[in-house]
Amino acid sequence: MQHLELANIIPKGTPVPQVQIFATVCKEKGLSPFQKQIYLLPFYQKNKKGEYETHYASIVGIDGYRAIAERTGKYAGSDDAKFNDDKTEFQCRDKGLKNPSTATVAVYKIVKGQRVPYTATAGWDSYVPQEKNRFNWNRMPFLQLGKCAEALALRKAFPEALSGLHAEEERGGFEDTTNIDELNKDEISSNILTKYKSEIDGFKKYQELEEKAKNLVSKAVSEGLNLQHSKELTDHGNELYLKLKKEAIQPKGKKTPVEPKEAQEQAENMPEANISDKTITGQMPDMPKTE
Repeated sequence: MQHLELANIIPKGTPVPQVQIFATVCKEKGLSPFQKQIYLLPFYQKNKKGEYETHYASIVGIDGYRAIAERTGKYAGSDDAKFNDDKTEFQCRDKGLKNPSTATVAVYKIVKGQRVPYTATAGWDSYVPQEKNRFNWNRMPFLQLGKCAEALALRKAFPEALSGLHAEEERGGFEDTTNIDELNKDEISSNILTKYKSEIDGFKKYQELEEKAKNLVSKAVSEGLNLQHSKELTDHGNELYLKLKKEAIQPKGKKTPVEPKEAQEQAENMPEANISDKTITGQMPDMPKTE
């Protein structure tokens, strides 16, 4: 998977199951990520608790959309986009409009020998991306919104062939905030830290915590946990690990009086849950490095 990340075929840290799904989509749709016909985009959306969750979308260019529709043998072309209540781009510009409010496109499909139109409308406010990503939208606002409307119409006409795919120009429409590079990563990392602290707190035996700690921390890092929060999560796990181990060695109700000096020697000799050495028995395994 590392070579796919280095080639920018998949985003860094993409879970293996998601990569497998993406590979299946590429195969089923007959599109090559190596030729940039399709790519995987990570983005965040808030859940009901107000926490960010990572989602992925398969992105295809509008030419790829048309090619997929053509392969069905039922695609019968499309009309030029109309803007703002059935006006052409030139009519809108003659009135001094820099950006359209809406774009409507009809695509045609052969149904029982008849050429049937499928029409869809896209609104500017629903699809225009944040200012940082608006280069093409500032240069070609009518063309970009027209492509969004065409993608909607193509999906309506050919749902089996195009379901689960998004046109590149539609990115602003399904991203709740923006893509992974533009998020408040500290806030995301903090949410992930809270989530995995709760999972760690659910362990009742130190053996279970020792066995599953590495996977938990790895999973948290892959979701966006930063270095500072990784250390905090590790420390939290170590504290619980020592607590559970003490309780296992000296069960409640069977306390044996210990002299202060003897107690201090026991505490000094007790192995720490050092996460940096996974080979030592009784210690939590190491945490993956974060960038």
